[in-house]
Amino acid sequence: MDRLKEYTPFALFFAWCIALGGFLFGYHTAVIAGALSFISHEFTLAVWQEGLAVSIILIGALIGSVCAGMLADTFGRRRIVLATGILSIVGTIIQIAAPSFFVFIFGRFFTGISIGIISLVVPLYLAEIAPTAKRGSFVALNQLAITIGILGAYIVGFWFAKQSEWRPMIGFAILPAAIQYIAMLFFPESPRWLIAHKHPEKAYAIFDKLSKNPKKRSATEINSIGETNTQSMIPWRLLFRSPFIQPLIIGTILSIFQQITGINAVIYYAPKILQQAGYGSVSSALFASIAIGCINVLATLLSAWLLDRVGRKPLLLIGSAFMTLSLGVLSFAFLYDSPWVHLLSISSLVLYVGCFALSLGPVTWVVLAELYPLHMRGKAMSVAIFANWLFNYVVSFTFLDLMRGLGSAGIFFLYAVMGILAFIFAYRYIPETMGKNLDT
Repeated sequence: MDRLKEYTPFALFFAWCIALGGFLFGYHTAVIAGALSFISHEFTLAVWQEGLAVSIILIGALIGSVCAGMLADTFGRRRIVLATGILSIVGTIIQIAAPSFFVFIFGRFFTGISIGIISLVVPLYLAEIAPTAKRGSFVALNQLAITIGILGAYIVGFWFAKQSEWRPMIGFAILPAAIQYIAMLFFPESPRWLIAHKHPEKAYAIFDKLSKNPKKRSATEINSIGETNTQSMIPWRLLFRSPFIQPLIIGTILSIFQQITGINAVIYYAPKILQQAGYGSVSSALFASIAIGCINVLATLLSAWLLDRVGRKPLLLIGSAFMTLSLGVLSFAFLYDSPWVHLLSISSLVLYVGCFALSLGPVTWVVLAELYPLHMRGKAMSVAIFANWLFNYVVSFTFLDLMRGLGSAGIFFLYAVMGILAFIFAYRYIPETMGKNLDT
């Protein structure tokens, strides 16, 4: 059967509505890049307070990610997506109404809880509604939505930078959160979650809507899920014992490498980095950031197309190799001050972002969704995504101090070393999960 004909237009529309959570993830985390200079001016922030403004959302995300797996397993994927929509809207309103820096920080922390939960539930939900042959592309919609959210944050930031307005930049996030909340009121639960909670008849009805060959897909997938479902959800203490500990460690280390190769330092501080590379004003740096955001989206689109054709591991290896090369060139470029070096630095920065978006960005989420069987998936993904947010926080909070201490060349050389280690780890330990039965 042609792989492109396995799912209905309803399935694709459903997947995009779920992936709006990824858009919010990207937008909330990246909008601070455009807003930070104006927030700092209004509240007269010290350097450590600027770092806190960027990183506090990640502390909230850490808390959200810890409980996300348990909540998704207990209450279902759909209800949790609805709940995070409300959290996102409330947190955004607190930020845009903030009369002081500390109220702003509280709102950003509150928003962080919602995106920590989203970061687990969205790829999990997408994997569980996708046909096996297109699962990579479905889960990659999450990363694509994240990159579109980042690009959207850059565009909105550039637009409102002209008026030196930061509150509308942040407030724009209310619109996609409200759209997703309303849409999800009319969409079904994950069929896998329904079967795990003894509702096979409802799962059959959902498969009818998702697949153009529902009888074949329903029988195949419900049987495989049923076999797995004879094993109950494992308790936390068993997660850290054999045979579960090995895949848990592999997924967790992969999540860490996604962060310590420096991507979110680039996303959050793009205008500052570009100013260091020769762009004088905040507006010009923000405009250049839009170009980086466009490359991020286009490379993620290419990755979504390739994932179910060449596999997860080849993309991971090729992308991490070129990420490392571009980081090395970027480090070299910062050692010199001349117009051609400025061009080299922006070119290598664009190449780095593009290679990340082709590989480590989407592939990490796909592998995490496919690596674990149903009875450990929620808890194992919670651990891996907690580690992801923890190192996201460490990288973003320390970036300005490291750039001041090591210099721009030094910090990007450090990220290049991490890229080498990521390549070695992926080559030796990451399995190919394309076509893997999601339930065994």
